Amino acid sequence: VVTADADLNGALDVSGNAQVGSLNVTNDADLNGALDVAATATLNALVVTGDADLNGAMDVSGAANVGSLVVTAGADLNGALDVAATATLNALNVTNNADIDGTMNVQGASVLQSTLQVTGNADFQGALQVTGAANLESSLTIGGAVDINAAMDVSGVANVGSLNVTNNADIDGTLDVAQAANFQVGLTVGGVVDINAAMDVSGAANVGSLVVTA
Repeated sequence: VVTADADLNGALDVSGNAQVGSLNVTNDADLNGALDVAATATLNALVVTGDADLNGAMDVSGAANVGSLVVTAGADLNGALDVAATATLNALNVTNNADIDGTMNVQGASVLQSTLQVTGNADFQGALQVTGAANLESSLTIGGAVDINAAMDVSGVANVGSLNVTNNADIDGTLDVAQAANFQVGLTVGGVVDINAAMDVSGAANVGSLVVTA
């Protein structure tokens, strides 16, 4: 039993248990066996060259540089997570906002349970399928073909360079054609026809009743 300070300039070999109230090591310490600390351990720096198995919680108040980290259970990060290289995640659940300054590449399906807001351009190289309503507050420019299998309702002006309708077309309002209109088959008008300019008929015209006021 040593009740005062002990200064050992040589080796200390303990074959049994050693109970030390306070241990101060100013140089290197080499432990070939297990280190069991029942209370708090304060380390200025910790370097682990092999595996580290932590069965309890690990609280790091400063920076932690980890070459490889494998977490088999839940991980709760209350602060920022900065990853300079690639991060491979089997599943990612974000309950708050997510800010991505670079490119996000998703190889599988992406399910958004709420609104998708894009402040910049959106480039879709594949098909876009929308099962609900799509509201566009600005213009829509389509460089390729447009296939609409259901009804199209346009409340404002629609500028179409070329329109090909293979089925019936029902126009409840006025049809204004600034240039020539070519009808490949007959034209049937159920109401009154008002022609304010000249009418040129190169073929036969069958008229049930013709009233000329001038």
